[in-house]
Amino acid sequence: DKLEQIKTVRNENFLLYRKFIKNNRLDLRVDKEDFISNFAYPLVHERRAEIVKELQENNIEIRPIIAGSMGKKPFWIKEYGETILPNAEIIDNFGIYIPNHHELKRADIELISYIVNKY
Repeated sequence: DKLEQIKTVRNENFLLYRKFIKNNRLDLRVDKEDFISNFAYPLVHERRAEIVKELQENNIEIRPIIAGSMGKKPFWIKEYGETILPNAEIIDNFGIYIPNHHELKRADIELISYIVNKY
């Protein structure tokens, strides 16, 4: 019963983040007909550590964009040798997820965006 509301709010949150955050290195291209109801908003920024620190100081939970660069994983190295994957390296070194859940208010998204945009 709650699914429609939850996914609608998450989509609205996604669009607000996309509107408010001005310095995301990850270019999130979205067509008008796209409906994105993700659990977290991906952010790539060279000053990730500073952003994470300030978000955590404001009791805002973040998560790393997981997996890392496959070119450095043992199974890959064993089969192909170490491989430099530049885009994967950028995501691994500078990527985080900021929250996108249905209980976020516009003011929460504005605060998170303000913190991110400071850097």
